[in-house]
Amino acid sequence: MTARDQALRLVRRARRRLEAARLSKAASRGALMGAVLGLLSLAFTRAQPMLPWAFLVTGALAGLVQALLGKPIDAAAAALYLDRRLGTSERFVTVATLPPDPLTIRVAEELAGERRLPRSPVPREAALVPLAFFLLFAAGLLPRPREEKRASRFVVAPAAAEDGGAEVDAAMLEKLARAERLQPKEAEALREAIEREVRRPEERRAARAALAKAAGGEGASGAEVLRALEPRTADTKGGALLASAYPEATEFVRAYRRALEEDAQ
Repeated sequence: MTARDQALRLVRRARRRLEAARLSKAASRGALMGAVLGLLSLAFTRAQPMLPWAFLVTGALAGLVQALLGKPIDAAAAALYLDRRLGTSERFVTVATLPPDPLTIRVAEELAGERRLPRSPVPREAALVPLAFFLLFAAGLLPRPREEKRASRFVVAPAAAEDGGAEVDAAMLEKLARAERLQPKEAEALREAIEREVRRPEERRAARAALAKAAGGEGASGAEVLRALEPRTADTKGGALLASAYPEATEFVRAYRRALEEDAQ
Protein backbone atom coordinates (compact mmCIF):
# COMPACT_ATOMS: atom_id res chain seq x y z
CA MET A 1 0.00 0.00 0.00
CA THR A 2 1.44 3.32 -1.10
CA ALA A 3 1.65 6.41 1.08
CA ARG A 4 -1.17 8.02 -0.91
CA ASP A 5 -3.44 5.01 -0.35
CA GLN A 6 -2.73 5.14 3.38
CA ALA A 7 -3.60 8.84 3.50
CA LEU A 8 -6.86 8.27 1.60
CA ARG A 9 -7.72 5.36 3.90
CA LEU A 10 -7.31 7.64 6.92
CA VAL A 11 -9.56 10.21 5.25
CA ARG A 12 -12.26 7.57 4.68
CA ARG A 13 -12.10 6.49 8.32
CA ALA A 14 -12.41 10.08 9.48
CA ARG A 15 -15.39 10.58 7.14
CA ARG A 16 -17.20 7.56 8.63
CA ARG A 17 -16.67 8.83 12.16
CA LEU A 18 -17.81 12.32 11.29
CA GLU A 19 -20.90 10.94 9.56
CA ALA A 20 -21.73 8.85 12.62
CA ALA A 21 -21.35 11.95 14.81
CA ARG A 22 -23.64 13.92 12.48
CA LEU A 23 -26.36 11.25 12.63
CA SER A 24 -25.96 10.95 16.40
CA LYS A 25 -26.33 14.70 16.81
CA ALA A 26 -29.52 14.78 14.70
CA ALA A 27 -31.08 11.83 16.54
CA SER A 28 -30.14 13.29 19.93
CA ARG A 29 -31.62 16.67 19.02
CA GLY A 30 -34.87 15.00 17.95
CA ALA A 31 -34.94 12.94 21.14
CA LEU A 32 -34.52 16.08 23.26
CA MET A 33 -37.39 17.79 21.48
CA GLY A 34 -39.53 14.69 21.99
CA ALA A 35 -38.60 14.62 25.67
CA VAL A 36 -39.72 18.23 26.04
CA LEU A 37 -43.09 17.35 24.48
CA GLY A 38 -43.31 14.33 26.77
CA LEU A 39 -42.70 16.44 29.88
CA LEU A 40 -45.32 18.94 28.74
CA SER A 41 -47.82 16.12 28.21
CA LEU A 42 -47.20 14.90 31.76
CA ALA A 43 -47.45 18.38 33.23
CA PHE A 44 -50.54 19.70 31.49
CA THR A 45 -52.51 16.64 30.37
CA ARG A 46 -53.49 13.25 31.70
CA ALA A 47 -51.30 11.40 29.25
CA GLN A 48 -50.72 7.67 29.41
CA PRO A 49 -47.40 6.68 31.07
CA MET A 50 -45.95 5.41 27.78
CA LEU A 51 -46.88 8.48 25.71
CA PRO A 52 -43.86 10.63 26.83
CA TRP A 53 -41.48 7.81 25.90
CA ALA A 54 -43.22 7.51 22.54
CA PHE A 55 -42.55 11.23 21.99
CA LEU A 56 -38.86 10.70 22.76
CA VAL A 57 -38.45 7.70 20.44
CA THR A 58 -40.44 9.34 17.65
CA GLY A 59 -38.35 12.51 17.92
CA ALA A 60 -35.11 10.53 17.72
CA LEU A 61 -36.30 8.61 14.65
CA ALA A 62 -37.52 11.79 12.98
CA GLY A 63 -34.17 13.50 13.55
CA LEU A 64 -32.30 10.47 12.23
CA VAL A 65 -34.43 10.27 9.09
CA GLN A 66 -34.00 13.99 8.44
CA ALA A 67 -30.21 13.62 8.75
CA LEU A 68 -30.17 10.63 6.41
CA LEU A 69 -32.09 12.62 3.81
CA GLY A 70 -29.67 15.54 4.13
CA LYS A 71 -26.28 16.06 2.53
CA PRO A 72 -23.63 13.67 3.90
CA ILE A 73 -20.07 14.67 4.79
CA ASP A 74 -17.77 14.39 1.77
CA ALA A 75 -14.12 13.36 1.60
CA ALA A 76 -12.88 16.94 1.26
CA ALA A 77 -14.58 17.98 4.51
CA ALA A 78 -13.17 14.93 6.29
CA ALA A 79 -9.67 15.70 4.97
CA LEU A 80 -9.96 19.32 6.11
CA TYR A 81 -11.04 18.08 9.55
CA LEU A 82 -7.88 15.93 9.75
CA ASP A 83 -5.67 18.82 8.69
CA ARG A 84 -7.12 21.09 11.38
CA ARG A 85 -6.96 18.49 14.15
CA LEU A 86 -3.51 17.10 13.25
CA GLY A 87 -1.92 20.35 12.12
CA THR A 88 -0.85 18.99 8.72
CA SER A 89 -1.31 22.29 6.83
CA GLU A 90 -3.93 21.03 4.32
CA ARG A 91 -1.84 18.10 3.14
CA PHE A 92 -4.77 15.68 3.52
CA VAL A 93 -6.99 18.00 1.48
CA THR A 94 -4.35 18.11 -1.23
CA VAL A 95 -4.11 14.32 -1.43
CA ALA A 96 -7.90 13.81 -1.27
CA THR A 97 -8.89 16.41 -3.87
CA LEU A 98 -6.08 16.33 -6.47
CA PRO A 99 -5.35 13.50 -8.92
CA PRO A 100 -2.25 11.38 -8.35
CA ASP A 101 0.85 13.20 -9.64
CA PRO A 102 4.37 13.75 -8.35
CA LEU A 103 3.16 16.61 -6.10
CA THR A 104 0.42 14.63 -4.37
CA ILE A 105 2.68 11.59 -4.05
CA ARG A 106 5.33 13.72 -2.35
CA VAL A 107 2.73 15.27 -0.04
CA ALA A 108 1.36 11.83 0.81
CA GLU A 109 4.87 10.64 1.73
CA GLU A 110 5.07 13.52 4.18
CA LEU A 111 1.90 12.13 5.82
CA ALA A 112 3.32 8.64 6.27
CA GLY A 113 3.69 9.13 10.02
CA GLU A 114 0.00 10.10 10.49
CA ARG A 115 -1.89 6.81 10.93
CA ARG A 116 -4.12 7.46 13.95
CA LEU A 117 -7.34 9.37 13.92
CA PRO A 118 -7.86 12.21 16.39
CA ARG A 119 -10.40 11.77 19.14
CA SER A 120 -13.92 11.64 17.73
CA PRO A 121 -16.14 14.62 18.56
CA VAL A 122 -19.06 13.97 20.91
CA PRO A 123 -22.19 16.04 20.16
CA ARG A 124 -23.40 18.11 23.10
CA GLU A 125 -26.95 16.99 22.38
CA ALA A 126 -25.97 13.35 22.85
CA ALA A 127 -24.60 14.15 26.31
CA LEU A 128 -28.00 15.59 27.31
CA VAL A 129 -30.04 12.55 26.27
CA PRO A 130 -29.37 10.61 29.54
CA LEU A 131 -30.63 13.66 31.45
CA ALA A 132 -33.81 13.60 29.36
CA PHE A 133 -34.28 9.91 30.22
CA PHE A 134 -33.90 10.66 33.91
CA LEU A 135 -36.35 13.58 33.82
CA LEU A 136 -38.99 11.51 32.04
CA PHE A 137 -38.54 8.64 34.48
CA ALA A 138 -38.73 10.95 37.50
CA ALA A 139 -41.78 12.76 36.12
CA GLY A 140 -43.51 9.43 35.57
CA LEU A 141 -43.09 8.61 39.27
CA LEU A 142 -44.91 11.72 40.41
CA PRO A 143 -48.44 11.10 41.74
CA ARG A 144 -51.09 11.54 39.10
CA PRO A 145 -54.47 13.22 39.68
CA ARG A 146 -57.35 10.82 39.89
CA GLU A 147 -59.23 10.34 36.69
CA GLU A 148 -62.61 10.66 38.28
CA LYS A 149 -64.06 11.28 41.69
CA ARG A 150 -66.23 8.77 43.45
CA ALA A 151 -69.83 9.49 42.64
CA SER A 152 -72.15 10.47 45.44
CA ARG A 153 -74.71 7.90 46.56
CA PHE A 154 -77.49 10.50 46.78
CA VAL A 155 -78.76 12.62 43.93
CA VAL A 156 -77.54 16.21 43.81
CA ALA A 157 -78.68 17.17 40.33
CA PRO A 158 -82.34 16.67 39.47
CA ALA A 159 -82.87 12.97 38.87
CA ALA A 160 -85.78 10.66 39.32
CA ALA A 161 -85.58 7.55 41.45
CA GLU A 162 -85.24 4.24 39.64
CA ASP A 163 -88.61 3.05 40.88
CA GLY A 164 -90.36 6.12 39.50
CA GLY A 165 -90.68 7.86 42.88
CA ALA A 166 -90.27 11.52 43.64
CA GLU A 167 -87.16 13.44 42.70
CA VAL A 168 -84.40 14.68 45.00
CA ASP A 169 -82.61 17.73 43.66
CA ALA A 170 -79.98 20.18 44.83
CA ALA A 171 -82.59 22.69 45.99
CA MET A 172 -83.90 20.26 48.61
CA LEU A 173 -80.42 19.60 49.96
CA GLU A 174 -79.68 23.34 50.07
CA LYS A 175 -82.90 23.89 52.06
CA LEU A 176 -81.75 21.28 54.57
CA ALA A 177 -78.36 22.98 54.85
CA ARG A 178 -79.99 26.41 55.35
CA ALA A 179 -82.58 25.04 57.84
CA GLU A 180 -85.51 26.15 55.69
CA ARG A 181 -88.99 24.66 55.89
CA LEU A 182 -89.63 21.85 53.40
CA GLN A 183 -92.66 21.42 51.23
CA PRO A 184 -94.64 18.17 51.65
CA LYS A 185 -93.47 16.85 48.27
CA GLU A 186 -89.86 17.63 49.16
CA ALA A 187 -90.14 15.90 52.52
CA GLU A 188 -91.66 12.83 50.81
CA ALA A 189 -88.85 12.72 48.25
CA LEU A 190 -86.22 12.90 50.99
CA ARG A 191 -88.04 10.20 52.96
CA GLU A 192 -87.88 7.89 49.92
CA ALA A 193 -84.18 8.70 49.50
CA ILE A 194 -83.58 7.72 53.13
CA GLU A 195 -85.36 4.40 52.56
CA ARG A 196 -83.21 3.72 49.50
CA GLU A 197 -79.83 4.94 50.67
CA VAL A 198 -79.59 4.36 54.42
CA ARG A 199 -78.93 0.68 55.05
CA ARG A 200 -78.92 0.29 58.80
CA PRO A 201 -82.38 0.15 60.40
CA GLU A 202 -81.38 2.24 63.41
CA GLU A 203 -79.91 4.92 61.12
CA ARG A 204 -83.07 4.95 59.00
CA ARG A 205 -85.20 5.50 62.11
CA ALA A 206 -82.96 8.34 63.27
CA ALA A 207 -82.93 9.90 59.79
CA ARG A 208 -86.73 9.71 59.50
CA ALA A 209 -87.09 11.38 62.90
CA ALA A 210 -84.59 14.08 61.93
CA LEU A 211 -86.43 14.62 58.65
CA ALA A 212 -89.72 15.10 60.49
CA LYS A 213 -88.08 17.82 62.58
CA ALA A 214 -86.30 19.35 59.56
CA ALA A 215 -89.63 19.61 57.73
CA GLY A 216 -90.65 22.01 60.48
CA GLY A 217 -87.52 24.12 59.99
CA GLU A 218 -85.18 22.84 62.74
CA GLY A 219 -81.65 23.47 61.44
CA ALA A 220 -79.78 20.81 63.42
CA SER A 221 -82.14 18.13 62.20
CA GLY A 222 -81.47 19.08 58.59
CA ALA A 223 -77.75 18.54 59.14
CA GLU A 224 -78.50 15.08 60.54
CA VAL A 225 -80.45 14.19 57.41
CA LEU A 226 -77.58 15.32 55.21
CA ARG A 227 -75.12 13.20 57.18
CA ALA A 228 -77.41 10.20 56.84
CA LEU A 229 -77.45 10.62 53.07
CA GLU A 230 -73.66 10.89 52.73
CA PRO A 231 -71.91 8.33 50.47
CA ARG A 232 -71.72 4.82 51.88
CA THR A 233 -68.66 2.62 51.71
CA ALA A 234 -68.76 -0.45 49.51
CA ASP A 235 -66.38 -3.39 49.45
CA THR A 236 -65.69 -5.44 46.35
CA LYS A 237 -64.47 -8.97 45.94
CA GLY A 238 -64.00 -10.48 42.52
CA GLY A 239 -65.90 -7.59 40.97
CA ALA A 240 -69.09 -8.27 43.03
CA LEU A 241 -70.54 -5.65 45.35
CA LEU A 242 -70.99 -6.63 48.96
CA ALA A 243 -73.98 -4.49 49.87
CA SER A 244 -73.85 -5.01 53.60
CA ALA A 245 -75.47 -2.67 56.07
CA TYR A 246 -72.50 -3.28 58.38
CA PRO A 247 -69.36 -3.11 56.20
CA GLU A 248 -67.02 -3.20 59.22
CA ALA A 249 -68.20 -6.77 59.93
CA THR A 250 -67.42 -7.98 56.39
CA GLU A 251 -64.01 -9.42 57.27
CA PHE A 252 -65.45 -11.31 60.21
CA VAL A 253 -68.15 -12.84 57.98
CA ARG A 254 -65.58 -13.81 55.37
CA ALA A 255 -63.39 -15.53 57.97
CA TYR A 256 -66.44 -17.34 59.35
CA ARG A 257 -67.36 -18.61 55.87
CA ARG A 258 -63.80 -19.74 55.18
CA ALA A 259 -63.79 -21.67 58.45
CA LEU A 260 -67.09 -23.37 57.50
CA GLU A 261 -65.67 -24.33 54.10
CA GLU A 262 -62.52 -25.76 55.66
CA ASP A 263 -64.58 -27.81 58.14
CA ALA A 264 -66.73 -29.13 55.31
CA GLN A 265 -63.63 -30.38 53.50
